[in-house]
Amino acid sequence: KDVEEWDAVNARDEEARIVRGMLITSLKHVEMAKARQRWKSRLVAVGCNIRTGSGEKVVEQLQHIVPGSLAASRLGTGYSLLCEDGVCVGFDVPGAYVTAPLSGPATYLELDRIYWPAAWKGYRRPVTRIWKALYGLPRGDIDWGHRARQHLEAEGWNKIRDFGEDSLFVKAPEEDDIAAGVPNNASLASLYSDDFKLSGERKPTLKFLNRLRTRLGTSKTTLQQQQAQGNEDAELSEFVGLEFTPK
Repeated sequence: KDVEEWDAVNARDEEARIVRGMLITSLKHVEMAKARQRWKSRLVAVGCNIRTGSGEKVVEQLQHIVPGSLAASRLGTGYSLLCEDGVCVGFDVPGAYVTAPLSGPATYLELDRIYWPAAWKGYRRPVTRIWKALYGLPRGDIDWGHRARQHLEAEGWNKIRDFGEDSLFVKAPEEDDIAAGVPNNASLASLYSDDFKLSGERKPTLKFLNRLRTRLGTSKTTLQQQQAQGNEDAELSEFVGLEFTPK
């Protein structure tokens, strides 16, 4: 019911844009052991070729959010070693981009005929509106990045502005943690696209992490996955493809 002809959309909204979708299939974690590798497919927009109703190519000047650097990741790992009972934990947000509303003019997706369902028979150029920040769109990382930062700020995290980073945050321990004898050390959070890495004293950092997971509706943390397999002392051992040993 959300499918319509592009000509009808173009006649109704002269600012509307159109973009083709394509399916990408690849072997994820190919650099790791075979047990970690898995095939993954994702429908993405061909964001380098967005067109207006008149066929002109859309070129925008956008200010993108810079993901956490390798230095920020190392900082988090090193900081956890300086804490009295430090921990490094992380999680990713499945399908993160498409949880954020798409900004800008209305953008419509068209698919190659090979992907058309039987119900589309009879259409000439069927399209459907993109309501979320679909992967591949130039605005995708911006819209998701703003949403992720809104959630961090809502949980009391503050962006570190004097470190030359765009995706590094800090949060002080809460009064109940200090009252319980936890050292008065802050926690750090580094954000690389849809991957979060948290470092700091174990008790408050794990509490902060679980709050973020609940807010974002995420998968289990690497720490929790390893503990579920019987390793009670497990900590984060890889982040965005980089393997390391915290202790």
